[in-house]
Amino acid sequence: SHGRELVGLRQTADGYSARSVTCPTVINRVAATTDGAIYVGGFAYLGGMGLARSDGATCALVDLRRDDQVHEVWDLSAGPGGSLLATVFDENRTSYGLEGPYLVSMALLRDGRWSTIYGPTFQPEVPIINGQAIAPDGHPWRSDPDLGLMRYEGGAWRAVAAPARSMAMAPDGVLWYETDRGI
Repeated sequence: SHGRELVGLRQTADGYSARSVTCPTVINRVAATTDGAIYVGGFAYLGGMGLARSDGATCALVDLRRDDQVHEVWDLSAGPGGSLLATVFDENRTSYGLEGPYLVSMALLRDGRWSTIYGPTFQPEVPIINGQAIAPDGHPWRSDPDLGLMRYEGGAWRAVAAPARSMAMAPDGVLWYETDRGI
């Protein structure tokens, strides 16, 4: 079960001390940025959705697309200089429940400002983004099952390799990713 309580655990000379804050969204994704902020997100079917930011004492929703909407959070990736890459989506809600297509977008927080770097685009299913990361040089990466492994630079996405199933960015800038042949 997913809750709304974000807990920070710090090692002390005597063991550990914990502090917590209640967030306005159910938490199933967490990313801590280098500037000390903690971002959390969740899905509606878990009991609450949205992207929220915590400073350790408070936690409030973030309007990353500046559209006054609360979006479902698929993935969060922290990068250098307090940057954050967030993949969010909106479900087509019908009387029969939740169905596609899904309105998917990626937003990048850099220097305190959000910008949309993918979408919003209708996709037949979630996740259309199979993985994401931010390199130490600040460039976002994503893997699209149809378009491949892509790097964002100069205001556009550029295909670099075949699609990845999952990925992780090492501190030295090496991108490790999984394909059908392995890592």
